[in-house]
Amino acid sequence: LVAEKYTFIMKYYTVQEVSKSFNVSDRAIIHRCVKAKIKKKNGSYSISEKLVSEWSESRTRRNRNAEPFFKKTIN
Repeated sequence: LVAEKYTFIMKYYTVQEVSKSFNVSDRAIIHRCVKAKIKKKNGSYSISEKLVSEWSESRTRRNRNAEPFFKKTIN
């Protein structure tokens, strides 16, 4: 048997790209990076595609379970 090697290149995002896609401030993304223990490279955070997808899933889960601010009343 010959084991085939698959190469997968992980894409990395900057804080500004992630904050724009999540529609939040840069500081909120930096706070998430600190909590996730991501180290700075050349003075900036490199956020992996895998981590961005995990954050996105957790946001959708949290928003799905949240109740609306104002409940509609039927008269």
